[in-house]
Order: sequence, then structure tokens, then C-alpha cells
Amino acid sequence: MNLPETLQKCRERTADKLAQLITGLTDAGAPTIVSARACVYATGSLGRGEMSERSDLDIFILRDRNVASPLTNLDEICLKARLVEVARQQKYEDFSGDGKYLKAHDVKEDLIGKLGTSEDDSTNVFTARMLLLLESRPILGADIYKQAIDLVVSLYWRDYAQNSTNFLPLFLINDILRFWKTLCLNYEERTGAEKHTKPGKRRLHNYKLKHSRLLTCYSGIIYLQAILCRDGGTVSPKAVMDMVSRTPTERLEDVAGWQPSMEPAVQKIMDGYAKFLQICDANKPDLEESFSDPGFKQARFTEAKHFGDDVFHLLHLLTTGTELLRYLVI
Repeated sequence: MNLPETLQKCRERTADKLAQLITGLTDAGAPTIVSARACVYATGSLGRGEMSERSDLDIFILRDRNVASPLTNLDEICLKARLVEVARQQKYEDFSGDGKYLKAHDVKEDLIGKLGTSEDDSTNVFTARMLLLLESRPILGADIYKQAIDLVVSLYWRDYAQNSTNFLPLFLINDILRFWKTLCLNYEERTGAEKHTKPGKRRLHNYKLKHSRLLTCYSGIIYLQAILCRDGGTVSPKAVMDMVSRTPTERLEDVAGWQPSMEPAVQKIMDGYAKFLQICDANKPDLEESFSDPGFKQARFTEAKHFGDDVFHLLHLLTTGTELLRYLVI
């Protein structure tokens, strides 16, 4: 399979920007605050390995309260201050919602304890958990980051020991599908007022939803189905940990490597995604203005539809005739 040049350059740029961010935070003393009691991880374009020169930062903080000296509220404030300071020094846009989502979640009380509760989505924990598994990479506190992933995977795989030869990861897949639907609902709720006042901005959000957000979710499902095919109808905790360590596009590369017959379908998705990255590599005000033009908007939405069709086609190729298919359509 040929990796599109655009995507390769984005991966290289992401590695450089991640290194710069870690250096900046280290110089600002953030690792001392984090110590062995918290972690900071990135999602968004940094987590997906596809940063442009104008990408913003999407950051989550997790803390472990079950240590001798847990992260205090004042420690959290100091850590946030370092994150804001370094992000501004490195010319990133300020964190979205005036820092509304830049808050620390507890690994056990929130990520584990709130799963399935009414608070899961309202407190942004559901998003933090899903993005941790689907598009994240650690910035600080790698040990806590790994511990959090281990605990979450153990929760989703809690019935594996009794079903190790035929384990279907339906618990996780159901949550991935729920997350995709939540993203779609959030788009409608958060951008509804912009339909007439800022149509270009709303259309750009829609375009990104139908590319990067869609691929984040469905690359996970595609990868899990490919593992089921590869490993004789089961998915081990080790296999899903491998999925977590891969970006959405890297997962597709793995699938093409495991099943060469899928390579043409994967290549088509990768080429379409590279086109999306090229379009988004522009100043946000200019891009929003472009999406205000009906002709430009129609061309991009047509591309988005074809991209969605290509992702569905690959999923269809992998799941037709399998046990997992019934759980995806019911």
C-alpha cells in the first residue's frame, strides 16, 4: 500500500510538534507537578498523528487518587497554568470553551466508576474514555497513562477469561457506536445556532465530523473485526492494546497488511483522507469563508459522502458473513 505523501508529512510534523511540546512543558516544570500521580494525554490531530501547521491542542488530564501524595486542587491549577502558558508560547489557539474541558478526571472514580451511569456523558468522562482508547498519545506521566488504559481495557474485557476462545468485544463496540452517535448529536446541538449566522463554520465542523471523527470511531471497529478474522474469532486484551497504540490510519495499514485483499479498499480510504487533510491545511477563517460558498461546500460534502461510503465498504467486506455483523445492524 502507498502511504499518501500528505499523511506522511503530517506524521512527521506531529512527531516534531509533540517533541517541542514535551520540551516546553519540561522546561516549565510540569513533569514535577505530574510526578507519578497524574498524566496528560493529547487527542485530536496530535493524537491521530496528523497535525498541520495550524492545528490546535486537545488535552485531557487524568489523576490517580490512590497514591501516597495525590494531585491536589492547587496542583491541578498549577498544571493547567503550565499547559496554557506553553500552548500560548508555541502559538496554539487557546483551549476550546475557555478551558471548560481542561479538567482532571480521576482514573478509578471517573473513567471506571462512571461507566454506564448518567454522569458518564454529562461530565465529559465518556469522551475522555473513548478518546483515550481511540485517538490518544501521552504527553506527560506515561506510567499513569498506561495504567488508565490497562484498567479501562480490563473493564471492557472482564468476561474474557471465561470466553477466551470466542470473545466478541461487544461491550467496547457498543460504546464506540454510541460515541459516534453522541458526536453527531453534539454537532447538531452545538452548531444549530450557526446555521444562519456562521454557515461556513458549521459546514466545516460537518466536514471534519464526516472524516476525522468518523475514521476515529470506525477504524476501531474495523480493526477489531480484522483481529477476529486474524485470530480465529476472538480478541485478546493484548490485541486491543495494540489497537489503542495505533492511530486511526495506522490501524487501516495493519488491516491491509493482514488481509492483502483489503488493500484496494484501504488505499481508497487513505487517499480520500489525505485529500481531507490537504483541504483542512488552511487558515481557519479562510476555510470557513470557503465553506460559505455553495459550490465549494457542495464539492466538499460530495467528497465526504464518498469517504463515508468507502469506510462502510471496507467494514462490509470484513463483516459480511461474520457473527459481528448482526450486532452492527440491530
